[in-house]
Order: sequence, then C-alpha cells, then structure tokens
Amino acid sequence: DYEAGYVDSLSNRSHSRTKQWNDLRHFHETQRKWAIAGLITYIIIIAVLHIVTINMIQNFKSGY
Repeated sequence: DYEAGYVDSLSNRSHSRTKQWNDLRHFHETQRKWAIAGLITYIIIIAVLHIVTINMIQNFKSGY
C-alpha cells in the first residue's frame, strides 16, 4: 500500500533524525525489533478479543 509505505518512510526519517544511531544497520535492526514487537502485540490483542467474543456468544446462547 503506497500510503502505508509513505507514512512508514516518513516515520523512519523522523526517528533517524531524533536519535543517535551507531549506523544505518543499527537503525534498521531497531526498527525491525519494534515492528516485530508491534506485530506480536497486535496478534495478542486480536486473540484476546476473539476469546472474549466467543465467550460472550456462548453465554448469550446458554441464557446467562
């Protein structure tokens, strides 16, 4: 998606100007770690919401 890539590139440029990085590789490694952490967090939130929704549906069907 063009817009997401554009926003991501702006974010990377902004972060690269505001923090001292050892080199470009260090910057990209840090960005990758944050991206992985964000993905894991997203998956956990979706899983929890899925479990809560299933429990609510089961409780509704059973009459509680």
